[in-house]
Amino acid sequence: MDYRFGTAFHQDYYESAILKKDVIVARSQFIDWKFMKAYKDPRISEIIRECKRKNIYKIMGFAKSWNSEVIAQFYATCYFTCRNDEKVVHWMTEGNWYGISYRKFASLLGFDHEDTNRVKIHISPYMEKDMKFMYMSGQKHHYGSVHGMLPFYAYLHRMFRKALAPREGDQSNISFYGRDLLKYMNPSERNFCVVDYI
Repeated sequence: MDYRFGTAFHQDYYESAILKKDVIVARSQFIDWKFMKAYKDPRISEIIRECKRKNIYKIMGFAKSWNSEVIAQFYATCYFTCRNDEKVVHWMTEGNWYGISYRKFASLLGFDHEDTNRVKIHISPYMEKDMKFMYMSGQKHHYGSVHGMLPFYAYLHRMFRKALAPREGDQSNISFYGRDLLKYMNPSERNFCVVDYI
């Protein structure tokens, strides 16, 4: 068995599921907010304001190098437990086990204790009618597509696919998790738990 994995299942999942993907790890990028502000576009200014209010501004500008192999090992071996009413994620890298609590992970990324108490957005039921407010009125729309979206949400969708929720493939389609994320970017929605979403 490969020394990088704790069980045959880990190794099999790594070889048969992760390595078989066209793109093993989605290319994670970051938003250069200084560059974006230079546009002096009122829609970009609105996005910046809302990203700050929803506590995702810093994480979307987070820029670090990463190693696709280490990330693939993480996804092949990670599992979650609860210790003293706190979530903990465990994983292997190069044959060694590691673990970190959600709270510690959140603090390393600059989120305070309040973040973990906010609404968990991808466990709420998704309904297409919830997207209606994201589209231009008076037209027929295919909810879940960027066509006919208000610029605020169309821009956010493009940014999220690169920074907060990296995705490959057809950029015109919005994933179910992406729809939840956009829904909670509505200024009337309450703040959500960013670390739980990540």
